This record gives sequence, structure tokens and C-alpha cells, in this order.
Amino acid sequence: MSTISKPRRTKKKTSGARRKSARVTTPGKSAAAVWRKRVIGHVTILVAPTLVKLPWAVHGFSTRKGGTSKLKGVHSTTSAAVLNLGFTDWDKRDAVETNRAAFLRALGASKMRLITLRQVHSDLIHLINRIPPDTLSGDALITRERGLLLAVQTADCVPVLLADTKRHAIAAIHAGWRGTLARIVAKTIGRMHMEFGSQPADICAAIGPSIGRCSYEVGPEVAAQFSAQFANAVEWFEVPRELKQDRKSTRLNSSH
Repeated sequence: MSTISKPRRTKKKTSGARRKSARVTTPGKSAAAVWRKRVIGHVTILVAPTLVKLPWAVHGFSTRKGGTSKLKGVHSTTSAAVLNLGFTDWDKRDAVETNRAAFLRALGASKMRLITLRQVHSDLIHLINRIPPDTLSGDALITRERGLLLAVQTADCVPVLLADTKRHAIAAIHAGWRGTLARIVAKTIGRMHMEFGSQPADICAAIGPSIGRCSYEVGPEVAAQFSAQFANAVEWFEVPRELKQDRKSTRLNSSH
């Protein structure tokens, strides 16, 4: 789970003069050097240096350590304790609630109201001015209200957190390939501009942990959709060696 919030009280003000351009924290090849690890009790969280510098915002990316949920490994008969924060069929609801409470304590956000989504791999963005009576469907949340903790949950997909350093507006985004194709991050920045007057140059961004390209396989139809919309999409996809050999063999055979 990835969260970002505005605390109830602000002791300092952040100068927007230090951030004249949007900055993005990307994992790259040395994620450990990008994220800072914090261990509070039994819970380990990751924080982004770009957002840590903002005294008025609270954020963090959860890890699997420090939970009470029991998850059996694929190649193991024993169960490991994990910090599962999603309500799933394999876990008990009280275990998830205990894990969420532990995560909020680690963030220093126990008194804040946690706002989550029923994520549907869309470009739907919700403005949060108060606690919604029911769980909203969508993939991005924005607010300027204090005391609210915006959260998205990811497995393979990419969590993106945004913070407007001048207007103290925040956003939490769940960006899967469908949402990315629909430009959900750009649309969220546009919605922040519309609702709060946010300027892209004043926004800090942090990209959280997600699956790597070496472990994520998509079909040619997905690659084709990205190629149709993004000029440099060809750089984002690798053709497996076996497929390259098959294509070469096909070309050779067809020449006879």
C-alpha cells in the first residue's frame, strides 16, 4: 500500500522556491539508493527522499514485513507472517485491520482517516473533500484537506504519489498498464490544476515499488496500443530471444 496525507497541524511552511521543476523518483537499477528504509517496531516502510523533505506531508510505501497475516509460499508447506493490507479471500478481515493499524502507526498517521478505492484499472480520479460514505471506484485520489490519508494498493502495478509544494495538494495514483495508456498521471495533474490551481512545475512525484520489466510479460496487442500513442514506446518492450529466433526462422523459410 502506498499512502500520502496532510497532517492535522502544520508547524512549518515549505518554500516553493526550492522546487522549480517537477521531480520524479524512479526505481531504476538501484532502488535501495532511491528509497529510504525505515523500521518502526516490526514494520518496514519505504519513503521517497523527494517527499520526505516536505514537513507538511506524510507518506510511505509498505513492504511485506511486520504483519500478522499468514501466507503459505508456493514451494513451502509453512506459512510466513506478512503485512497484507488488502481484504482478500485468503486472509481474515481482523488480520488485515490489525496490519493496517500497524502500518498507520509506523507512518505516524494513527489519527488520520484512511481513504482507499475499489481499483478498476481506469482513469477515474476522485476529489476528496470529506470522508466518502461508500468506497469509491477509480484509480486516483486528490485532496487539500488535512487529516486525510490517501492510499492505493498495488501488486504488479505502479503506485505514484504527487505533492504540490505550494498549494499543499496531494494525490495517490494506481497506474497499471491500462491506466498508464489512458494517461492517468497526466490527467491527475490536470485535475489538480483545475481544482487547486496546481502548476506542474510545483509538483513533486514519487514512483513506488512495482514489478520489473524482466518479470512482466504482455502480448503484442498491448505493445501495439502503446506504440500507437507513445513515440518512444518501442524502447519499453523487449522481444524474447526465442521469439526473435522464431521470426528469423520464419523469414528464412519464407524466402525459399
